[in-house]
Amino acid sequence: MTGTFAGIVPVREVDGRQLECRGPMVERLQGLYRDRVEQDVREAVRP
Repeated sequence: MTGTFAGIVPVREVDGRQLECRGPMVERLQGLYRDRVEQDVREAVRP
């Protein structure tokens, strides 16, 4: 899942069933998201 504050976080539970919290895909998505946010911050025009 994603949001404006938390970035990308894994889904931990669906219908009461526990899921693997952080697999390789979540790690990859989190890294890509972090890199994109850092790029946006670097490119931001400051008044």
